Amino acid sequence: MKNFQLLFSAAIAISSVAGASLAVLHNFPARTQASTLLIDLSSTATSAENPPAVFTNVSDQTVSVTKPREMKLKTAALVSTKLDDFPHQRFTLVDEVKPASDFAQFRQRLRYATKLKDMNFIRAILPSDKIAIGYRETAIADLKLENRESAFWLSLDHAIAVGCTAEANLSYPDLDPESQLWSCNNITKQLSSQANSSELVAGVSGSINRVVVIGKNVSVRSQPQKNSAVVALLSNEVVEVNPQIATQQITQTTFGENNNPNNNWTPVILPQGRQGYVYNRFVYSPSEYQAVFGKIQGQWRLLAMPGGY
Repeated sequence: MKNFQLLFSAAIAISSVAGASLAVLHNFPARTQASTLLIDLSSTATSAENPPAVFTNVSDQTVSVTKPREMKLKTAALVSTKLDDFPHQRFTLVDEVKPASDFAQFRQRLRYATKLKDMNFIRAILPSDKIAIGYRETAIADLKLENRESAFWLSLDHAIAVGCTAEANLSYPDLDPESQLWSCNNITKQLSSQANSSELVAGVSGSINRVVVIGKNVSVRSQPQKNSAVVALLSNEVVEVNPQIATQQITQTTFGENNNPNNNWTPVILPQGRQGYVYNRFVYSPSEYQAVFGKIQGQWRLLAMPGGY
């Protein structure tokens, strides 16, 4: 009797397992004469800790598994290749500042203070009353340092984000005799230098209708909006400005207000006629603001910000 009960229980267990297996097989998406099965990720619950697998190359004996992240990377690579498929005029970033130098250490502290909008640090390196910005002198109070989105903060951050070049002291009599003068950014100087080499197409140098886009895979968008479609990708290269649209966009900028050009867009024309817009924080033009630094009484100071729009 006990043996019969054991056999009966085993039969029920086996039937349950078989029924569950048949249910799974019944619900699994089948394709006749197909060698590939894919799970639709859009309708499958996922998590960063335990992402679902995507099954490919299903056969009677082998199953290879591709994680969603791997599939996304492959898809992104294909998209990037398509958006990057046109002739390029690459630009080489050059920084003359030696990493272990006194100015390199100062610039590192300045970059950090600028990101934090550290007013005390910036005030300590500014002149006491006025500073030459663009083509006029501006009162320190008019810089509106308390406004974290003021044009001064954005322009200073933009200027010191790339390389610097040593300059001769021709305009600052108060500068310490042993002090080196540094100009940041040096994009305009490097643009002129590289345009005369084989790295860039002849005729780029000195053209107001050319800008340098700095960054890796910077988006060129169909409209001057961050949510518009991406039509191309640029990585450290020179592109042509669309002169007609650029002329329409020209407005006068006043420091201390929120109308800094860095928050706007540059209309560009790419090779093969492709057009779009690049966010200005990645764009450096020949009329770019520069930050000039030198030592006065042994301390690095921001002496002036020439250039501008």
